[in-house]
Amino acid sequence: MTAVRDELRLNFRGRDGVPAANVAKKDLRPVGRGGAAVVYAYSAHNGPAIAVKIFHKPDSANWPKIERLIARAGADAALMPGKEDHGIAWPASVVTENGKRVGITLPYFDKREWRPLDHWVESNLAKNITDGNKSLGMRLTILRNCAAALAGLHAKKAYVVDLKPSNILVHEASGKIRLIDCDSYRVEDEDRIFPASHISAGYILPSAFGPTINIRSLGEEQDDYAFAVIAFRMLNFGIHPFQGILHSSEEISTDDEKAARYLYAYGEQPSSAITPLPQSVHRCWPLPLREMFAQSFSSQQTGIRANVWQSYFASVIDRKQILSCDKFPNDVSHIRFENCPCPQCARQAAVEKIKISLPPPKPGPGLKMRGSGVGVSQSNAGHTQAPHIPVPPPLPTGNHVAWVVVGCLVAALAFAIGGKQLLSGGHTPNFRGHTPNYYVVNTPMLFVREGPGENYNRVRKCIRGTTVDVLNFVDNDWVEVTVAFDNGTELRGYMGVHSLKPYDATAVAAKGWCGPP
Repeated sequence: MTAVRDELRLNFRGRDGVPAANVAKKDLRPVGRGGAAVVYAYSAHNGPAIAVKIFHKPDSANWPKIERLIARAGADAALMPGKEDHGIAWPASVVTENGKRVGITLPYFDKREWRPLDHWVESNLAKNITDGNKSLGMRLTILRNCAAALAGLHAKKAYVVDLKPSNILVHEASGKIRLIDCDSYRVEDEDRIFPASHISAGYILPSAFGPTINIRSLGEEQDDYAFAVIAFRMLNFGIHPFQGILHSSEEISTDDEKAARYLYAYGEQPSSAITPLPQSVHRCWPLPLREMFAQSFSSQQTGIRANVWQSYFASVIDRKQILSCDKFPNDVSHIRFENCPCPQCARQAAVEKIKISLPPPKPGPGLKMRGSGVGVSQSNAGHTQAPHIPVPPPLPTGNHVAWVVVGCLVAALAFAIGGKQLLSGGHTPNFRGHTPNYYVVNTPMLFVREGPGENYNRVRKCIRGTTVDVLNFVDNDWVEVTVAFDNGTELRGYMGVHSLKPYDATAVAAKGWCGPP
């Protein structure tokens, strides 16, 4: 079942337990679509709406688990939707069609008021949030509320496991949160354990990472680790705790791979194999907070429990241990921890040291493909195109580790089509109408992406020493580039600026790298 048919008649328990019978498609408003289901909003007589989630393959749903979730919510007033501000979007009832179970109902959240937590994590999405609603004070409020919801969930022997920003909704004005996609959680009862069904790259417990991941065994430790990653990123302008500048010839391409090796650069005793990204503001945090993160990302210690995080963030807020910046006292984006430097000032200073101002590139012809490749733009003779920033793809819900496999297959396809080498230093195209501005990849590997952000698809891998031509600074973190390959293909995309360094002909020649033409 891939959609709600015109003649479909659904039955379910509506808001506050009122039955809704023979509901037709025309009465349902589509509000979202994921890999497992389509979500609709339903409102009886223009009253408060509920969400109706219809599975693509109802027969594959774990109905015993769903029934247990609904029964548990009905037996515990603290889990009932709308009854208390518990922060969990718990399933409320089963949706049936002609007596067959096809979906569930959930609390509905208006997109005009609620946003995925990604907007407080990803720098390219944070632009959509007002300065006041993404200030340090608001971030701490969101983290406190999220930790409180997790602590409450854990006390009832339930665990998110697939904890990530896109599975957390935030009320933009108040900082209240809701944990969503509850039907994928791990739930433990006295007589049975219902394991989680999903986990997402970038948030995988290091001790669980490997060629195969036993999701069925993951629970509270996984949630504790994933929350620490989210908190670190929220307070460090999107930087993942295992991002950094590697000092190793070993190719370690993903954050999960670095986490599995505990290559953490931001503690008081960092790994010697990696150093912090220069724009990191971890030195602007209180020592107790830095120590909590170090413990969360250490191979020698257990993680920090959600109730401990809740207590810490609540204490900082209640004791008013955040202050205005001395330099910009009236700017809500310049809020700092007590007795600590302003993180916004520190970041801006670091970025200015890295960033080199460029004139905006002039429109020029599209890049020609002399071979064929994945994600390479084709030009039309006689036409020109200006640099563009694509619209971000919708953030998938319920991601499985299979997404990682899909990405690898795409990269493999690019390799098979593009030539014998995934990438050689090659040469960099002289984009007509633009004065070349050459940079060099300064990490073991760096991906060209379809757009300016980690949530965009990877298109091609570049190795250390690859020369690229920077066309435009999209923001403080991302640049638009062109790269040319020895097999004749030319690629235009986006890279993280902090993994690049200005081109130095002497250094490039000394290391044997290939420079620009």
